[in-house]
Amino acid sequence: MPNSIPNNDIEEDKEIVPIKRSRGTYQKEIVPSTKRTPKPEDSIMFRTNYGGYYFYEIEVNKKAYFSLKVFKASNEEATRDNVYWVAQDYKDFGTRNFLEFKGTENKLQLHEFLNSLNEGTAYGPPFLKDGKPNPRFDETKFSLHTLKTTNYVGLKYRATNPYLDNDTKRVLENDILLGNLVYKTDKIGHGIWIEGVNFSAEFLSQGAFIVAVGEPEITSFFAEKRVMKEAEVDAKGVKKENCDQVEGELIYGDVMDLHICLHNVFDYVADLEIFCGDKSMDVNSEGENYVKVISLLDQYKIENPSLYYNLEIIDELIADFRWANKSNHAVGENNQDSLQEYKMKLKLTPVNSNRERRDMAGVVYKSHDTRKVLTREISFTVNYKENFSPDEHEPQYLTNIVKVKQPPVVSQSYEMCKYTEIKITLQGEPNPQYLLQESNSGALTDNKTPYYQFVAGNNKNTKEIIIDVSSGGEDFTGVDECVNEYSHKDHDTHPNNVFNTTSVKIYDYKKDYEDTIWGKIKKIANTKNNIFGNVQPYSNETRTKDQLKFTIAYPYNSYSNTTFLLRYLTFQLKPEPLDISIQSCRYVRTPKFLVHPDVKWAMHLNYDVVEAERLYFQGENIKLVEGHGTYMSYIGEGVDWINKKVKPFIEEFVIKNNAEAKKSWKVVQDIINDFVEDSNTIIAVGFHAVYDGEEVINYADIQPYKAILHYQIFKVALLTLVLDLLMIYLTRGKVSPGMAKFAKVARKIEKAQKQLNNFKDKYDLSFQMPKITMNAGIYKEQQDFGRIAIIFEYNLKADPFLGIDTEYKFAPEQLPSALKKFELIAKLEGVVKFDINIKYNTLTREFSLTNNAKQQKGGGENVFKNGDIVQMEGLVGMEIEAEGKLEKEFKSKWKFLPIVKTTIHGKIKLQTAAGITRKLGVDNVRGPFMEDTLFFDGLKGEYFQKVVVKVVDSDRDLYNSNPSSETKNIPKFGYVTASLGRAYLFEMFSFAKK
Repeated sequence: MPNSIPNNDIEEDKEIVPIKRSRGTYQKEIVPSTKRTPKPEDSIMFRTNYGGYYFYEIEVNKKAYFSLKVFKASNEEATRDNVYWVAQDYKDFGTRNFLEFKGTENKLQLHEFLNSLNEGTAYGPPFLKDGKPNPRFDETKFSLHTLKTTNYVGLKYRATNPYLDNDTKRVLENDILLGNLVYKTDKIGHGIWIEGVNFSAEFLSQGAFIVAVGEPEITSFFAEKRVMKEAEVDAKGVKKENCDQVEGELIYGDVMDLHICLHNVFDYVADLEIFCGDKSMDVNSEGENYVKVISLLDQYKIENPSLYYNLEIIDELIADFRWANKSNHAVGENNQDSLQEYKMKLKLTPVNSNRERRDMAGVVYKSHDTRKVLTREISFTVNYKENFSPDEHEPQYLTNIVKVKQPPVVSQSYEMCKYTEIKITLQGEPNPQYLLQESNSGALTDNKTPYYQFVAGNNKNTKEIIIDVSSGGEDFTGVDECVNEYSHKDHDTHPNNVFNTTSVKIYDYKKDYEDTIWGKIKKIANTKNNIFGNVQPYSNETRTKDQLKFTIAYPYNSYSNTTFLLRYLTFQLKPEPLDISIQSCRYVRTPKFLVHPDVKWAMHLNYDVVEAERLYFQGENIKLVEGHGTYMSYIGEGVDWINKKVKPFIEEFVIKNNAEAKKSWKVVQDIINDFVEDSNTIIAVGFHAVYDGEEVINYADIQPYKAILHYQIFKVALLTLVLDLLMIYLTRGKVSPGMAKFAKVARKIEKAQKQLNNFKDKYDLSFQMPKITMNAGIYKEQQDFGRIAIIFEYNLKADPFLGIDTEYKFAPEQLPSALKKFELIAKLEGVVKFDINIKYNTLTREFSLTNNAKQQKGGGENVFKNGDIVQMEGLVGMEIEAEGKLEKEFKSKWKFLPIVKTTIHGKIKLQTAAGITRKLGVDNVRGPFMEDTLFFDGLKGEYFQKVVVKVVDSDRDLYNSNPSSETKNIPKFGYVTASLGRAYLFEMFSFAKK
C-alpha cells in the first residue's frame, strides 16, 4: 500500500477541523467492519481526518467492509444493525444526487420502506391498512417519514435491515452481514461518499469519503498552444489526454497551456525543465539551474477531500527567446523557416520521509520512503524567422492582444522599443503593485493576468490609478521613437502607443439604459434621467510616453430611488470591467480593473427604546418610521387625548377650590398618566442606503416604503390584540372539539397567570418588558491594493431582555431602636441583558467589532473586545434608601430668651449590583470560545444632611449647615471583576487534537 498521507513538513499549515457530528441523541460514525476476519483479498484501509470528515483510502480491486460504530443511542444494537446505506460521487457530495447500488432492486422508496416497517408498532399510524385501530399506537412516538425527511434518497439505498417488510425477513448475502456493507472498485483515484443512515442522510460522521488509491503516477500530461483567453482555458478545465508532441509550430513568445493530472503524489515536488537535445535550456550563465517549479501544495488546499488524491493542474509555459542563444538557433534568412526541436521534461521527485504509518489494526507500513521518480516528456517545434514581428505577419494579433493574455517577448525586434517594469499605483495607497520586473541578468518576475478590484462611488468617492513603465531603471524611451527597426521601416512612427485603451468600455446611457425596460418605465412615469448623473467608469485620462493616469468611478444608474433598490435586488449592480493593454515590441500585458459599487445597505429595528439609547449603523442617525407596537398603545393614546380635552372643563367647573376634590382628582390623573406611560410601546423601523461615500437614501422617509413600514408596525399591534382576544375566547370554554387542546393549554396559562399575579401582589413585583435596538448592514470595502471584501455588520442590544423588580418598605418595629425615626426602603432588581456585535470580513475571514461596541457596555464595566460576538449578562441589583427627620424645641429658663427649634434632616441612597457576564466569540486563530466574567459593581450612592436652628415663629435661621440643600455623591468603591478565562470549544474535545 503506497505511503500517501502527507508528512508534517507539507501539512504544517493545515488547520485541524473537528469531525462534524449530529447534534441529536444518536452519536455514530462509519468504521471498518469488525464482524468479519480480514482475508488476503480484503483491502487494507487507512483513515484520516480532513475538513471535518473522515476519509478512508483503500486498495484498488480489493474489498473493503464498513459498519456503524454507535457511541450513543436509545437502542445501540438496533441503531448499529438496521442500516440503510447511501452513496454519492464526490462531485455530488451534499446534494440530492445519490448512486444506485449494484444488484439492488428496491420496490419501495426509503421513506415508504421505513413507514412499512413501523406499521402496527408504537411508531406507526393510528390505523392499520385494513382500517382497524393500531393496538400499539402511541401518539408521542408516532413518526411518519416522507421523501423530504429522508433527504430525497428515494430508491437509491442498500438495506441491511433483516426485514423485507413488517412480516418477512430478507435473506442476507454472503458479503452482507447485518448492518455491514462491502465496497470494491477498479477505478484508481475514484472517490465516493458512503453513509450509513437509519432515517435520513445527514452528511456527517455517520459517513465517510472513500477513495481507491494506487501507486503514485502521472495519469496524463498534455500541452497545446494557447489560442483563447486564459480565463476560458481555466473555465474549460483540465484536458485528461496524453500527448508526446505539441501540434503545429510555435514562435518565441507563444504560450503553451499545460494540462497535468496526477495521482497520489503527496510529498512530491514537481518541476519542468526544457532541453534541446541533451542540453538544458534552464541553466544561466553562472551554471545555476532555475527550472520551472509547479506548486502542488496550492492544489491540496481544496474543500473536497476526495480531490486530495487526484490533482488536476492547468499551468503554462512560455517559449523563451533566450533559448535561441543557448541552443544556437540560427535565424532563417530572407524570411525562411528555421525550425528547432525542444522537449519539456516533467519530473516529480519524492521527498525523503521517515514518517511511520499505521493501518486501522495498528500495523506499521513503510517506515522510510522508497517511491520512484516520475517523469513524462513532450516535444515541440519553434520557428525562428528573420525579424519576425506580429505586426507584420499577424495583422489581427495586436487588435486582439487585450482579449488574449500574452507572455513576454511577443516579437524579437525590441532593442529600440522596450520597457522592463510595470508599476501600478492607487492614489493614497503607499504600496504599489509590480505587474512585471526584469532584472539586469534577464531574470523575470512576472504575474499572470491580474484582476485588480476597487470599490468606488460615482462623484465624490472616485479613485485615481497611475500606471508607470520604465526601462532599465531609466525613463521609458517610448514606442513613438521606435523608427529604426526593420518591422517599422514603412512607418514614420510606431503604429501603436504603449497604453492601448481601445477596449475600455464607454458607457452609452442611451443605448445601455434608455432603450431597456428601465428606460421605458422612466418614460411612462415621466421622470428625469439618471438621478446619479451620467458618469463614466473611466475618465480624466492623462498620459505621457511612460505614464498613464485615469480616474475610476462606478456608473450608478437609475431614474428613481425605487428603481435603484430594484436593480440591487435583481443583481444588476455588477462590477464594471476595464481592460488596458500595456504594449511594446517586447512585452504586452493586459491588467483588468474591476470597479465595484460602494453602496451600503442597512436596516433598523427598535422596540420600546428611546432615541438616545438606539444603536445606529456606523453612527448614521437615520430618521425612522415610528408607530405603536401594541394595541394598548393606541388605547393609551386615545385616553390621553380625551383626558386633555376633558381636564380643563372639570378643573374649571367641577373641582374649583374644593381641596378634597383636588386630592381625588390628582389620584385620577396619576392613574391616567401611569396607564399612558406604561402602554406607550414604540416601534421604530427603517432601512437606508449610503452611496458615493456619504450620500444617503432613507427609504423610511420615502413613499411607498414609509407606508409599508407603518403597515408592518400596525400588523404587530393587531397581532397583540388578536392573541389577547383569542386567549379570552379560549379560556371561556366556547371552543369547538378540534380546539379542545388549545383551550386546555390556555386554561393552564390562565391559572399560571393568576398564581403569578398573586405572587406579584404579595411581593410587590413588577416586570420589565424587553427593550431592543438592532441594526444590520452589508457592503463592499477596499482592502489592500486591488482586493476587496464583503463586510457584514450586525448589532443587537436588549437591555433588558428580561427584567423583574420589587420594593420593600421596612416597618418601624422591624428596625433597630437607633433607626426608628428613619424610613427604610429596599429595592431589588433582576435583569438579563443580551448584546450581539458582529463585523465579518469575507476576504480575511476574520471577525472584528463595529463602532457600536463602545455603547454595549455590561456590568463590571465589561465591554466588547476583538473576537467577542455575543454578550449575555445576568445581574442582581440592590438599592437602599433611608430618610429621617428629627425636630425638637428648646426653652430657656429665662423668659426673655426666644424658643429655639432644631431640625435635623438626613437622607442616604446606596446602590450596588453583582452578576455574571458570558461572552461567546471567535478567535481568528484558535476558533470559537466562551468566557465567563464575575463582577461586583461596588457601592455608590448619594447622601443629604442638613441641620437648621431657628427661632420659633420666625423665618430667620440662627444656623444652617446646608443652606443650598445640596445632595453629595458617595464615590464608588469596592469594585471588582474576575474573568474565569476563555474556553476554546475545539480544544475541549480530545479528538480535535488527534
